[in-house]
Amino acid sequence: MITEKDLTKAEFDEKMIKEYDIEHSYFLDESGKNHWLKKPFSGIEEAGSYCMQIGRLIGGLKLARGMKVLDWGAGSCWMSEIMNKLGMHTIALDITETGLNVGKELFKMDKRIDKSLEHKFIHYDGRKIPLPDQSVDRIVISWAFHHIVNKIEMLGEFYRVLKKDGVVGMMDAGLKYSESDMAKHEKETFGALEDNIDLEQMDKIVKDIGFNNIKITYAPEHNLVFDFNGYKNRQKDKEKLFDSCLYYGETHEVFFLIKGDPYANDTTKPGNNCKAKIEILNKNLFSNNLEILVKIKNIGDTKFLSSNSDPAGIVYLGCHLYDENKNLIKLDYRREKLPIDLEINESCEINLKLQFEDKFNGFVEVDLVNESHWWFKQKGTETIMVKAS
Repeated sequence: MITEKDLTKAEFDEKMIKEYDIEHSYFLDESGKNHWLKKPFSGIEEAGSYCMQIGRLIGGLKLARGMKVLDWGAGSCWMSEIMNKLGMHTIALDITETGLNVGKELFKMDKRIDKSLEHKFIHYDGRKIPLPDQSVDRIVISWAFHHIVNKIEMLGEFYRVLKKDGVVGMMDAGLKYSESDMAKHEKETFGALEDNIDLEQMDKIVKDIGFNNIKITYAPEHNLVFDFNGYKNRQKDKEKLFDSCLYYGETHEVFFLIKGDPYANDTTKPGNNCKAKIEILNKNLFSNNLEILVKIKNIGDTKFLSSNSDPAGIVYLGCHLYDENKNLIKLDYRREKLPIDLEINESCEINLKLQFEDKFNGFVEVDLVNESHWWFKQKGTETIMVKAS
């Protein structure tokens, strides 16, 4: 893996200029615009590989709605588009305005862009990121880092602008990428640096900078399939599956640079073991009013939030309404906020008050909801059905 330490000042300056010229010219060629605007679905082969990588990237980033995400080396900004749809404020950063102009066009074309979220397009010199210290929650990088020579400098910049408990997520080249047919084609066609990424070398660099460690994901080639010979025979495919993971990782890596403790679990981050024990302590029915005293205990591995800067991730006591034959009338009938944040193994009590318009002989199912993510019943929490008569 080439870094600035391997080059003289003259060689470094020459490569920095060449990197800018190649990307600037690439995005000036209007014949490629249709391809850029469709990414990551520009072609069948490319889409399969990208989707495999994007799923792993999103999973390891531990995103929460309302985070500020820096899309470094954004190019045509298609990763910013994805982050916007996931509820993130985005900053698309690139060394060429020609690429960012394509991104601006992409954001104007797509009517599904959430305009309530901030999205910026910033051109910079490839050296100093023009953002304050600790100003972004996450950094995403898609097949850009292996093109640069000032890797150590940029890793330092990533650390500087990343908040405490932040993550840099990269989908990029592996240890033998430069030997691949794709890398050879790109180098011959465009003259770009198609470098390998050596995670052992990078691990030492990022720890010297201050990052805690590197985390890595594994996945097989996206087009790997097996003959189905019954569930009991699946074990024989394990070796072939893992060999495919290692082979694919030689050219396509998805990994994460960790600052602090971004994987601490709370309900802003979907994917955790979010589970509760629900108990009915008391029930009072008078006229068309039903009061249920509910005890909730956190029995999962995730902190339940009672408040948040963004509505997503707030936990409410909620209920579903059914008729006397237990046919669903209304899924989201009533909610009550938690009085406090619930740490693991902590409990609280909530008085759920319901008022029905007419005499009601149906049922109320007591549940919890993680706003914008899921009902707890969907994650295995045992709910309680209460007769409203």
